[in-house]
Amino acid sequence: MKILIVDDELPIKDYIAYCIRESGAACEAVVSASSGAAALRLLEQQAADLVLTDITMPRMDGLELLAQIRARWPQTDVVMLTCHDDFAFARSAMQQGAADYILKSEIEPDTMRTLLERVAEKRLREHPEQIVTRRLSFGRYLDQALSDPAVDLLDRETVRAYLLSYKLGDYFVCLFRYNKSMLDGLAKMRFPWIRWQWTLPLEDGDIFVLADLARGMSGSEQQRRLAEFCAALRACAEEPVGASGIYHDETGLKRALLDARRNLSRDFYRGTVEPPQNPIDNETALKQMFVFRNNAINALAGRDWTSFREQTEGLFAFACERQVPAERLKRVLCFIAEMAAESAQATTVLLAKIVGAAHLEELQQMFGEFAEKLEQNDRRYSENIESALSYIRQHFRDNITLQDAAKAAFLNTEYFSRRFKKEVGVNFSEYLLTLRMQEAQRLLRTTKLRVSEIAEQVGIPNVSYFTSVYKKQFGGTPAESRKH
Repeated sequence: MKILIVDDELPIKDYIAYCIRESGAACEAVVSASSGAAALRLLEQQAADLVLTDITMPRMDGLELLAQIRARWPQTDVVMLTCHDDFAFARSAMQQGAADYILKSEIEPDTMRTLLERVAEKRLREHPEQIVTRRLSFGRYLDQALSDPAVDLLDRETVRAYLLSYKLGDYFVCLFRYNKSMLDGLAKMRFPWIRWQWTLPLEDGDIFVLADLARGMSGSEQQRRLAEFCAALRACAEEPVGASGIYHDETGLKRALLDARRNLSRDFYRGTVEPPQNPIDNETALKQMFVFRNNAINALAGRDWTSFREQTEGLFAFACERQVPAERLKRVLCFIAEMAAESAQATTVLLAKIVGAAHLEELQQMFGEFAEKLEQNDRRYSENIESALSYIRQHFRDNITLQDAAKAAFLNTEYFSRRFKKEVGVNFSEYLLTLRMQEAQRLLRTTKLRVSEIAEQVGIPNVSYFTSVYKKQFGGTPAESRKH
């Protein structure tokens, strides 16, 4: 809990802060104020979970301060500090919504610990849903801002409303993938140079940490503290951590988040904070990723494991060279895995491993083992279907039909069609088209034949139709494919 101490006598404020520190409770005496008016000004700048306030103070007494806090910050608890002859005031304060009261003559570390534990238990009983709801709402607000390219700067007052009127000063944003060890470690961290810290989940599985730094630090000291914070997080688990630079205004929170996300991706690739030498825009990167993805899926359909490995290895190399955001790479791999895995259970396990991979090397090793297992477990087709597949592979350049393949399998056409789809996973025409497109792509990249000649060789003499099918299959025209 973050605590504000309000008393017009300096020695008493110092003694209360000492008792809080010595109590051993999970609390921090953040600031103190010598009057009710000063306390309200501090609360406008910095939220507090608990206010410890004297009842008898000049100008604005504790009861008036209590009423103001209950009206403006209902989730802030107030404990009244009273002398023996103020007991009637304390009872009145309890009736007006104070969380508790304590006699000044009884304040010592042990009694303070008991009081703070009592208030903490009360807060857990009364506020958990509100706290969780508010933080989830803040997360949704940030997710929407991140997904909207029209939004650059956030609305300052909206951000402050989510932070309960807290005004950010010099702050940084930190991101990491959900990891229990890191969350547990984060909960135990206590840095005196962090004034206030928020932690909440984002929609894509990242954990978002917003840390506001103490005033008065130089720029170089702020950078040292930021590095210290990230090092402490990484020490909890070997997971990537992405941190923004130092920002100074709530409106730049989206920019800070994007900054942290870029560095999270670079940490995933174990790279530096320097941008890639060959930058590429998101749309172009996405198109190239789709080409690798579609080629890998086509190789799966043809049970061409050499091509499958080449395409997935090419995908990893491209992602690493251009430092494609880790989450985009993982989404593409998840799509391939869903197409390849042979059971729902296996798919679920594999997808969890892909999403949870901490670094590129881990992901590459995992996917390499997956491809090897697929090849080892490659299904053995029935003798009839194996005969048909052999016939199709030999004659796919010719004008063969379903009836020709059924004849090669020694089966009637209708039964063969059903049997082929069940064993191979795609129907006859899809399998035939995949073989033709793979051969076309090979010829485009290894020969100087004209597109019309390649179309003729793979059994699709209509060039317009060939180009249309090729573009649909690989995401680009034959000419574009040849450039690669």
